[in-house]
Amino acid sequence: LNLLSFAFVVLLVGGISIVMQRLLGISNVSALVITLTFVTGYVFIGGAYAHVLTNMLQGSLMILVTLVVIGSGIAIILAEPGSVAERLAAANPNLLVPVNTGGQLFNDTFSVYVAGFVIGAVLACQPHILTKALYVKTDEAVHRYLLVFAAVFFLFLLLASVGFLAHLVVPESALIDETTGAFRQDLVMTVYLQTVFPEWVFTIISVVLLAAAMST
Repeated sequence: LNLLSFAFVVLLVGGISIVMQRLLGISNVSALVITLTFVTGYVFIGGAYAHVLTNMLQGSLMILVTLVVIGSGIAIILAEPGSVAERLAAANPNLLVPVNTGGQLFNDTFSVYVAGFVIGAVLACQPHILTKALYVKTDEAVHRYLLVFAAVFFLFLLLASVGFLAHLVVPESALIDETTGAFRQDLVMTVYLQTVFPEWVFTIISVVLLAAAMST
């Protein structure tokens, strides 16, 4: 199980590196060294305990950023004439079908509708998720926790709509790796934020993203 956790760590560190490269203009190796050095040192000096104290602030910032990003999507939809469905169909008809068989990562029924639930169940067993149960002391707190969780989780799920919005505002050339010429699907969110927000807003959002990923 610990070995399998490395896949989750690689996912997080890779995402942090992408945001940090765009934010600071540094290389991938530099971003990785900074991230691993900071997080490891933070844990050694007691950061795991400090996380309990800072978790509420971090969560509030994540919710605020989510609202800002979703708000940008609503502005894009209202700013241009025509329905979103029509514009997406013009970009790629496969975007509107139940299963996009031409997708690079999720291109069959199992990967789209089954794998997500399986992975979700596995992620729920991660230590940083399970320890949150220790915060809840009474039945009343459990009910309040579930209501807050349901609302916030639905809000976070809406962030997936950025993938659709990116088709409307981000040129595909911006997602091509300059070195290999390959399409970089992992750049979608970062490039979208850079495209629709001023630099100072992008900087603030990036700092929140880095804080969230590093704490995890």
